[in-house]
Amino acid sequence: MIIENLNISFNNITFPIYIMTKSVGNNCNLNCTYCQKKSSTNNDLMSINVLERFTKLYIEAQIHSSVNFYWIGGEPMLLGTEFYTKAIEFQSIYGKGKKINNTIQTNGTLITDEWLHFLKENDFTVILTIDGPQFCHDHYRVDKNGKGTFNDVMESLNKIREYGIKHSIKTTINDFNSKFPLEMYHFFKENKILNLNFQPHVSSIRGRVTEWSVSPISYGNFLCSIFDEWVRKDIGRVNVSIFDNTLKVFCRKETHNCVYSQTCGHIAMADVEGNLYTCNKFDADDYQIGNIDNYTITRMMYGRKQLKFGQQKRSNLTLQCKKCQFLKFCNGGCPKDRIGCSINGEKKHNFLCAGYQKFYNHVAPTMTYMAGEIAEGGNVSRVMTFFEDN
Repeated sequence: MIIENLNISFNNITFPIYIMTKSVGNNCNLNCTYCQKKSSTNNDLMSINVLERFTKLYIEAQIHSSVNFYWIGGEPMLLGTEFYTKAIEFQSIYGKGKKINNTIQTNGTLITDEWLHFLKENDFTVILTIDGPQFCHDHYRVDKNGKGTFNDVMESLNKIREYGIKHSIKTTINDFNSKFPLEMYHFFKENKILNLNFQPHVSSIRGRVTEWSVSPISYGNFLCSIFDEWVRKDIGRVNVSIFDNTLKVFCRKETHNCVYSQTCGHIAMADVEGNLYTCNKFDADDYQIGNIDNYTITRMMYGRKQLKFGQQKRSNLTLQCKKCQFLKFCNGGCPKDRIGCSINGEKKHNFLCAGYQKFYNHVAPTMTYMAGEIAEGGNVSRVMTFFEDN
């Protein structure tokens, strides 16, 4: 698809359309401190009629042979397996021979035997949030009574493994657990969680960064400490998403992670009423791009408002970003984190900038060597031998 006068780097061939679906809105059974959108009203749920129309239009918007459904919240399991059984039925009706994939992101506290059977039978992928060892996880991730949820989540993880359900782990890095990088890393290794996806938490209330947001330097120190451990012992054994993305850039390859790419906009969010928003991080009215009752998903996703949003990730960089030697690695980071000021006083600068700079500067020599090994057909794990005597 060619859009005149809009310089974009994604299209419906290179980047399939992805929609994060909030089937329960912000309803959640937990009371995590750092979550600003949690709700317990239980009256903001997707109807079956909206589910069917969304399913039909979402599948029709895909030109590839597979379609990926992402169920998020709040806590999407609050709807029960009945809702997702209907989702599977609609996917079968409108799938027209396409391969359908389902991923559900959950806090892991509502997984029952019924859920386990459903997830396995329907080949769902589960994304669990685990914020490190118990003293880190339970610091913020608590239920309505203020009780930590670590034991429930780990029990769910063990059951998911017993059932052979595909799964991955997401870890929110905040002001507290960022202080314990090696304790976090060793915990994941000891529990055979070897694909690590660290997501820094940055939020603000009335223009002020929240106290539980990770500071730029803490985030940089966190990544550097884990990198030093990883590069000595675990290359090829543990995958850390930000390390993988950084190495791709050193190898002069494009990363498809929207946080680090030049533009974004191919991942939107649908709410319970079928409204689409530019991103699940931008779900305010100003970022609504339409409703499935009025427009097709294809038209909304390739409409001028959505394409402009994706383009602005690159066009709205501060002068400090444009002159930064590490721009090609982070490309200004996620727009949601642009709530800081640059050294020149420009607003909408990435709050985590100093942390990213610290990390990229720290890993550059090793990453350069690893990229060279890859270019020559060598083995990047050879870098570990340099530290064997240390």
